[in-house]
Amino acid sequence: MHFPIPPADIPRPASLNMRFVNNLALLVGLVAGLPAATYPDPHKLPKCALPCCADNFAVAGCKSKLDIDCMCQSKPFVNAVNACLIRNCQPPDLILARKWAADACKSVGHPLK
Repeated sequence: MHFPIPPADIPRPASLNMRFVNNLALLVGLVAGLPAATYPDPHKLPKCALPCCADNFAVAGCKSKLDIDCMCQSKPFVNAVNACLIRNCQPPDLILARKWAADACKSVGHPLK
């Protein structure tokens, strides 16, 4: 199901703007935590995946949102993000998001199984 994009002049609730900022901060943190030469292009991560990472960080049990190594080893986090991707992403974006995550985890030495 697709919803039309609201015109730019319509005010958006502050909570939506904060959620976007938090999701963007998490993505930047994820990329910043990866070795520079090996991380996947953050622009290839579909937008539908951003809230999946941010909303499920607490289940990872990691101390920092920059700790990709910890998140990739956390089965509860990986499972929660995967379930969210299935709910929120269309099949082409789901495939891209899963590949991005697999590449990110592989780059820190913890390939997803």
